[in-house]
Amino acid sequence: MAWTPPNRAELRARVRFEKRIGRSNVGGVVRSTWETFCPDRRVRLLPLRGGEDVQADRAAGVSIWVLDVPADAVLRGVTTDMRAVDCRDETRTWNIKSVLDLLGTDLWRTMTLEFGGADG
Repeated sequence: MAWTPPNRAELRARVRFEKRIGRSNVGGVVRSTWETFCPDRRVRLLPLRGGEDVQADRAAGVSIWVLDVPADAVLRGVTTDMRAVDCRDETRTWNIKSVLDLLGTDLWRTMTLEFGGADG
C-alpha cells in the first residue's frame, strides 16, 4: 500500500521542533540547552504498530512514532540532530531518527521519532 498524505482533519497534534545549542561540560556532566527552530506546527502523529520488536521496545520504555507534516521553507531544514516537542504537553519530547520525503514532491515530510530515549 502506498503512502498517502493526511487530510486536514487528520492533522490533530501540535508540535514544535527544537535544535540543541551550547554544550558545556560541568564536572563531567554534559549540559546543553534547546532552542526553538520551528514553532507550532499541526501534524499527524501516530505510534508505530508492529510485531515483537515494537512490543519489546515498549516493554523497555521506548516507543517509535511516525509524524507527517506539510513541508515549507523552515521545515525542510529539520534534521536528525533535532527533537520534536508536544505543544500541549511540554514533557513529551521525541528524538528525530529520520526525515523523509516519501512522495518525492517536496510537499510533505515523514519523520520517524523515538519517545523514551535520552532526550525524548
